[in-house]
Amino acid sequence: MQDGVAPEQIIAYNLKAGELADIEDSKALFQLVAGRLFPDKMNYIFLDEVQRVADFQKAVDALFIKKNCDVYITGSNAWGVR
Repeated sequence: MQDGVAPEQIIAYNLKAGELADIEDSKALFQLVAGRLFPDKMNYIFLDEVQRVADFQKAVDALFIKKNCDVYITGSNAWGVR
């Protein structure tokens, strides 16, 4: 933000918390994030506990290949646990 990034360009989700715990597949995850993207600005995407979403790799890959998305994922090392 010190470099001029607007708060709206930072998209952060904890996929273990509250209503986001209901995101069950990669398509729903992608749609959730894509709905907040600015097409003409860089978007910084932080996804915590992403392993809880089935096939999350598909959503992450689809976001990662976009030139205006910088994607960061975190979570426990229990990849198969839901």
